[in-house]
Amino acid sequence: MKRGGCSLIFMDMLMPDMNGLETYRRLKDIHRGVRVVLITGYFKEVEKIVFEGVKEGMLDLYIRKPFYVDELIHVARKYV
Repeated sequence: MKRGGCSLIFMDMLMPDMNGLETYRRLKDIHRGVRVVLITGYFKEVEKIVFEGVKEGMLDLYIRKPFYVDELIHVARKYV
């Protein structure tokens, strides 16, 4: 990421050590232009985190699980 090799990242919201929003914040500090799409299957548990991201203007997009591959393709075409 420090070399700016990515323009779009699909990332799960719930991960070990750090949630998706915390990771997103770090990614944006490293590479401002990167787009991050957060994916979650636990919307109720992460609702507060998603709200924080929206409030801070940090959240590019989120997708709820289960999702269809067509959704990922549509989002990738939108942002790349």
